[in-house]
Amino acid sequence: MCTTKIRVRYSDVDRMGVVHHAVYPLWYEMAREDFMERLYMTPTELEKKKNIVLPLIHLHAHYFAPVYPQDVLEMEVHLKRVTETRIEFAYELYKENRILCHKGETVHAWADTETFRTINIFQKYPDIYQIFQEKCEVE
Repeated sequence: MCTTKIRVRYSDVDRMGVVHHAVYPLWYEMAREDFMERLYMTPTELEKKKNIVLPLIHLHAHYFAPVYPQDVLEMEVHLKRVTETRIEFAYELYKENRILCHKGETVHAWADTETFRTINIFQKYPDIYQIFQEKCEVE
């Protein structure tokens, strides 16, 4: 697990004064980048050094409580599952006093930067597969 702090900006809110639903996936990306950097390397480095990208193939979001400008949040990201062709993350967003505001999940393919075709990460880079596999959290 990795935790990323987020301060809600006024530009993140909609006309009702709460964070717009489209902002949450951006926060997923921030948290996922922090997680990957702490574990191995940033997605940008993974692309440049290993020719791997992680295109999004599925996103699920569930909203529990509204979030407002100037709230200071903690986004926890968990590595849920790693296979030879996919990687899955789970996200939980908390306000003060550990109030759960949001949960989400994303599924990404391991893909080649030139062809954007799915690759078998275990065959191509068994070391990367092993590093991520060891960090999977059992549900």
